Amino acid sequence: MTLLIKLIVKNNGGYIKDSLKACCDFYYGWNSNCVAEGGGSPAQTDSYLEFYANYPNLSCHQSCPKDEDLVVEANCGGMASLWMPTYKSAKECCKNNFNWVNQEKCIAKSTGTESKEYEGTNGWYINVEWDACVQDCHVDNGDDCDGPPDWYGKVLYDSKKECCESLFWVEECY
Repeated sequence: MTLLIKLIVKNNGGYIKDSLKACCDFYYGWNSNCVAEGGGSPAQTDSYLEFYANYPNLSCHQSCPKDEDLVVEANCGGMASLWMPTYKSAKECCKNNFNWVNQEKCIAKSTGTESKEYEGTNGWYINVEWDACVQDCHVDNGDDCDGPPDWYGKVLYDSKKECCESLFWVEECY
């Protein structure tokens, strides 16, 4: 037996790994879906159920397959790509990626609890699309409720009257 073959037999040449995850990490570190594609559970990946940014929706998704048969209470957006930073919580993801967006709204949207949990501040703000004053409260709580303002920096007024006074270009604001 040659020396090379003896070395390969002795330590498997370092080519054979103890697990699918170890193999994926060593040989296919660039492919975040390697474990799942290799027949393993996505739960074995480092970023499983962590949050990553979904920029078009101004919220975060969890790194897990979009599989109807998967029984997980999560906001699955597919497995995060290797280049995507992931975060342990929706709060951390929203803070690091959407600091200009209302954080309560981002977190609620990211965890799928937007319509269930957000109650709002009951302050009033200008909805520029409608040229109207609307209230920061759950949309099911009344006609004037429009949910939270999307952007930080929106002025919240204590009353509808005070909000309407800043809409000087609108003739009728009630």
